[in-house]
Amino acid sequence: MTESADLGTREVARRLGCSERTVVLWLQRGDLVGHRVGRAWRVDVQSVETLERRRGKTHSGTIAPDAAAAQSQAELASPPAPGSRSVKQRGQPGEWTVRKIEVLAGLVDLAAACGKALPTVEAAEALRQQTLLHAFGAACHGAAGYHAFAGHDKLRLYGKARELSAMAATGLSIIAAAANGKAEGLRLLATSFERTASRLGGLMRRIRRIEA
Repeated sequence: MTESADLGTREVARRLGCSERTVVLWLQRGDLVGHRVGRAWRVDVQSVETLERRRGKTHSGTIAPDAAAAQSQAELASPPAPGSRSVKQRGQPGEWTVRKIEVLAGLVDLAAACGKALPTVEAAEALRQQTLLHAFGAACHGAAGYHAFAGHDKLRLYGKARELSAMAATGLSIIAAAANGKAEGLRLLATSFERTASRLGGLMRRIRRIEA
């Protein structure tokens, strides 16, 4: 097949049996060739045919494992709105996945907030640096746990993220006790880390039940 016209993302998604978000992901990664027209993408039809062959797309609509993995990655990057979680539509993550994403995204946000707040607070440099390391370490271990395949690896990484979250909360509480004018914000951050540590414990209990 040798078409010269470009295709829209909807048509490409229909041909490849995936979502439009997955098509955009492939465009951004360079798996597909295309260009923007305003806010929309136009995709080179030859690159679509090449991807069909490389990804093992069959006429029955079956997608090869690596294509399915890419589709899952794209769809998880945008979980459904809070009001629609109870309705699991095709291509949307389930409630358990949404919960994990919320916890880990919260960790990243908290680490970023620490990165902004702590350098402006008068406190012992060693304590500030240690608290920042605990905050960002919690986010990194949480993300690694999400992507880990084996249950025991998830438990180990989530456990470390929970430990570091609790340590970050302790450091923030100590700094807040001596802070002038910014104590309330630091205490709120500390409370948020404590709650996140508790939620990570909930994820770990769920994993243990699944593994049992």
